Formats: sequence, C-alpha cells, structure tokens
Amino acid sequence: MIKKLLLPHQGLYLQSPFIFTDRRFHILVAGYGAGKTSSIATSIEYKASLLQGRKDREGHRPRLLLGGVTLGHLVKTTLAYIVQDLENSKTDYSWDSKNSVLSIGTVDVLATPLQNPKEIMGFDVWSADLDEVDDLGISTAEDTTFEAVKAVNERVRQQIPGMRMPFISMASTSQGQLGLYRLYTQFKKTGAGFVKIRGRTRDNIYNPPGYADELAALYTETEQRVYLEGEFLAIARGKIFSDFSWDRNYTKEEFDRSVGDDETLYWGQDFNQGYHRGCVGVIRDGVIIIVKRYEFPDIREAPKVIRHDFPFQRIFWIPDATAKDEITHFYKELRHNKIKIVLRSKNPSVEDTAFLVNKLFYIQKLLITGGATETADAVSRGERDDKGMIPKGVGPRSPIHDIDGLRMMCFFIVCNRKEFFNIKHLVLDRKLDLIEEEQTGVEELGAGYYAVG
Repeated sequence: MIKKLLLPHQGLYLQSPFIFTDRRFHILVAGYGAGKTSSIATSIEYKASLLQGRKDREGHRPRLLLGGVTLGHLVKTTLAYIVQDLENSKTDYSWDSKNSVLSIGTVDVLATPLQNPKEIMGFDVWSADLDEVDDLGISTAEDTTFEAVKAVNERVRQQIPGMRMPFISMASTSQGQLGLYRLYTQFKKTGAGFVKIRGRTRDNIYNPPGYADELAALYTETEQRVYLEGEFLAIARGKIFSDFSWDRNYTKEEFDRSVGDDETLYWGQDFNQGYHRGCVGVIRDGVIIIVKRYEFPDIREAPKVIRHDFPFQRIFWIPDATAKDEITHFYKELRHNKIKIVLRSKNPSVEDTAFLVNKLFYIQKLLITGGATETADAVSRGERDDKGMIPKGVGPRSPIHDIDGLRMMCFFIVCNRKEFFNIKHLVLDRKLDLIEEEQTGVEELGAGYYAVG
C-alpha cells in the first residue's frame, strides 16, 4: 500500500462518483498542469482495489476503460503513472500489449484511443476514465469529443453486484467552447444530471515555482480563465491570429539584404497549383524575423530563386507534409542548390501551430518585415469559419496559403532551436506526439522532424 496526498480537485474527482451515485457523468475541467492525468491514474487504482474479487452478473471479471487521445499518449502518461504506483506498492500486474489490457489482480483496465470514435468497441465496462477529451475536437470541424463520449457511453454498462451503477469520469483542459462545452450544454439543455469540478493550475503545489506565472504571461485574460482556470469561454472565433498587431509585429524596413552569410534561414512552403506561396525567416536575438515572401508559379524553380537571393547562407526547407508528390519532383533542385530538406511524416496540428504563432506574436518573438508585407496582410485577414475552425485555403485570394508556410516554419523553429525551448515547453510539449518514428539515412532534429542531406 502507498499513500497519496491529493490536491482538493483531485480528491473531488476521486470521490464524486461514490458520493453522487445517481449521476452518470463526472467532469473535471482544469488548467494546464493542474494534475488531471494523476487524478485519472489515482481513480483507476482506487476502483481496481474496490473491485478485487468481485464479478459481474454473468460471472466475468470487472473491467475499467481508460481512454485518451491516442494509445501512445496513454502508455507514456496515465498508464506510466499507474504502473509506477503498482511497482512502488509491490502490486502484481500484467500488461497485454497486443490487446492493450492492464490486469491488476482480478480487474482488467482496457486502454482505448479516442481519436477515432467509430473504432471504440469491444467489452462492456463498469466505469470509464477519459483523459483530455477536449483535445479531440480542436483539429477538425468534426465534433470528435462529443462522438467519442457517446461511443464510450454505449460501452459503460457492466453491472457488478454490491457496486453503484456504471458511470463515466473525465478530466480535461478546456479548449474554449468546443467539444466538451457542447457536451456540457447538452446536459444543461436536457436536464441530465452531472457533476462538474474545476481545478486551477495554481492549485497544483507540485508544479515548479513560477510555472503558473510563466503560462499566464503567454495568455490574454480570457485565455487565462480558459487554460489556467478551467472555464468555458469563446476563444476560437473570428481572427485566426487575434494576437497579431501591425504596430508590434510588423515593420516596413526590409531585412532580406542585411542577412549575413553566416546566418541560417528557414523557408516554409505551401503548395497550390499555379501559386505556391512561402516565406523565409531568420532568427536574431531570440526573435523570428520574416525577411521575404515568395509566390512561385512553378515550384521547381523555387530552390534556384531562393539560392539566388541568399547565395551563401545555410537554408532549411520546411514544406507542407501533405504535398509528398510535389516534393519528390524537385529533390534534385534542392540538393543541387545545397538546401537542407526537412521532412515530417505528417503535419503538426493546424490548431497547435496557429496557437503557437499567436503566442509568438503576443510576446513579440515574431516580426514580419517589409519584404513579406503580403504575409502580414494574410495574417491580419485570416478568419475562422462559422464553426470556429481554421478553413482550408480555396483560390488564389485566400490568405490561408500564406499562413500555412508561416505556421510550418515557426513550429519547426520552436521545436528545434534552443532559445525557444521555454516556449516549446510551455506551449507545445503537452500537445506533441512523442512516439518516435524509425527512419534511416536522415538526421533527427526533434519533435518528429528529420533533415535529409
């Protein structure tokens, strides 16, 4: 046996289903770093201890569902916490990696990814704990959070004599008024009973000193209430880059001719037939400076043009990963012009990269110069659609094409340049997919990126 000192909101999350036994849904909405994953791990451990030796009405072992965005994320976070506690307490357990089942004594914990709700199937369970469910609905217009909870709800039906009726608990950071908010409003609208618990980032005494203040410095007042205090407020509407300011983040001065021969350039590129748009940036004094914007009718000419403008500098090319066919057409031109090719197996989340760029604007770590005025104009005009999502660019007048290259570049820089690691830690680390990809003949750069010489 081991003893745990729980934070107030963690204790409420653990106790809620056993105090309010007539409520099926129990929701902890908490700030970043408030201890949500630890809350879920403790909940699973507590329920596994309660159910030891029990069987359901058909004589089967009790089952618990542990849900997360991806299986890889679950294994490296919540399951890692649980396994560590089991080992520290010298509790016997086994892990079936093929079927993703953790067996603790006579109780089975089914690890389940939630990102594809239609694939959530299998055994019925007595209870479910869902981690970061609101992160499911921020990358597409589809309401994945609502659909995932609905699919899990269908599985939570195992009845165990002597125990309360089946129930669902979930712990997540609010992403504003997205999937979790829709679930909340659905409960309110239908009059369905539920328990909602809030936890603040500042309430977690185990965070490093000043952690909450560092996060707060990156956020607007509304974002602080959402990301640090667990409120449902609208933050994903209107402008894509609401933190961009012409006064703070743009200068008419042109920097492209002042780039030194020993400086490194970063070239972000989007692909669209007939108008391939990109931009080039350099880093000075911890600030990303966008020195030039490009539009190429024929993308095969791009490496020669970029190298002509910057004949001696080291250049990293960061393309849109979805354009694999276009990329292969001019590998030769890139190599001939001594431009390093930076590849990622898939693009990072659109919302994650847009959020990052917003924060770079907010803390004045991103400056657009006169050589890239069209990029600044695109940033200032980019609008979300009527569902609050970042749309795909359609047609040559869409500002999204210029925005995409900027997003790719900034994400790569923050993930791979040490002067931005604090921003990476505060803004991106909780989002990054940490599963390493096995590739050969390439240089690993971090955060899923690889450079091909």
